[in-house]
Amino acid sequence: MTSLGVDIPALTSAALQFQSAAGDFGRGSGQVAGTAPVPGATPEATVLSERLLAALGAALRTAETELQQVAQHLSATADSYARTERVLAAWVVPGAGTAAAGGR
Repeated sequence: MTSLGVDIPALTSAALQFQSAAGDFGRGSGQVAGTAPVPGATPEATVLSERLLAALGAALRTAETELQQVAQHLSATADSYARTERVLAAWVVPGAGTAAAGGR
């Protein structure tokens, strides 16, 4: 017989850590979006700065979304394993522990 164990609390903890990291990226995106133009910059520099900030903000939002998805998947996996463990713990094998199984 093979024994398999899953550390459900570790999966849940990892999901929370990914969710926390996603929040950090989301806050970073908000900070980038709130960055004011540099006073006295040339129009060309302002355009380049705006493009850079837009690209950086988009990258941070993408990272946030992907980390949220990973967190959701890990959480769902932990829930699935927990449900499976409950079902297996309640499973009664027909004939197990009876006199017939004891070889009388």
